[in-house]
Amino acid sequence: MIITEATIDKILDQLEADEAYQETLTARFETMYEEYVSYLNQEIITLLSEEEGDLLHFVHAILLEAFLRADDSLKIFEMDDFYDAEESMWSSYEDNIKAPFRDRITTVFDASDEEDALAFIEDTLVDPEEGEEFQLSATGRDVIWNVCAAFVTVLAA
Repeated sequence: MIITEATIDKILDQLEADEAYQETLTARFETMYEEYVSYLNQEIITLLSEEEGDLLHFVHAILLEAFLRADDSLKIFEMDDFYDAEESMWSSYEDNIKAPFRDRITTVFDASDEEDALAFIEDTLVDPEEGEEFQLSATGRDVIWNVCAAFVTVLAA
């Protein structure tokens, strides 16, 4: 299944038009991936500021909706698959730690068919929306990228 930029744009447009839609997406994500959300809240969110944690959940909710629109019969999400994907993301990322952010993530793009889903994550982290009131920390950017990219890898498998 391939997530397209058009699909992501439609979701974002719907979010702009309907404020309650974000609550729907977030609730769906939290219900469908309860164990994963628990992991995020206990292990990952603690590394982030409150705003970065909110962004992490927002990106996940958008990605899930995009995958559901592409194929509403997603395979069962196994935490072990996620842990393996996350470990692989961090390993690849740290192998290029001295390179600029975009150079560090190139290997993920090269290895994935989900370029638009990954580009959405990247754009969210490096091209903040106008009027964005907070700055991502380097740690926040790194954590959100690796966790969300691993999520995409597992959903796309």
